[in-house]
Amino acid sequence: MTIESITLGCFSALSTGHWSSLSEKRGRPNILLIVYLGLGLSELIFILVKVFKLPVNLLLIGSLVEGILGGPATLNTLITGYVHDHLSQHQLSTATGLMLSAGAAMVGSAIGPSFANWLIAFSEAQLLAPSYAILVCLPPLALVERI
Repeated sequence: MTIESITLGCFSALSTGHWSSLSEKRGRPNILLIVYLGLGLSELIFILVKVFKLPVNLLLIGSLVEGILGGPATLNTLITGYVHDHLSQHQLSTATGLMLSAGAAMVGSAIGPSFANWLIAFSEAQLLAPSYAILVCLPPLALVERI
C-alpha cells in the first residue's frame, strides 16, 4: 500500500504541471475527463486483481496509470482553476465555502484508509463496494463536467 501511495503521489506531482498547462489550451473539463479516466482505470485494476486473484503487485500499475493521468494533485488543481475561471470576484468569496468542502474531502481522504481497514475487517464481501461505487459515479460526473 505504501509503495502504491508513493507511486501515485510522485507521478501525480510530476504530471500535474503538464496537465494544468494543457488545460489552459484545451479546456479544464477536457483534462478532467482524462483525470477521471485514470481514476477509473485504477479502480478497474483493483477490481480485476480482487476478482481474479491476480498478483497484488499489479495494483502498482493502477497507481502508476492514475498518477501519469494526473491523479489527485491534478484533480485538485483543475477544480480550483475551474471555479476561479467561472466566478466573478464577488462570487469567488462565496465559493470559499465550496473550497472548505473540498478541504473536508481532503480530511476524508486522510481518514478514509483507516475507516476502510476497519470496514474490511467486518466483511470481505463488501471490499469491492467502494470501487464499484466509484466506477458507477464517474460517468455521470464526467457528464456534469461537460455541461
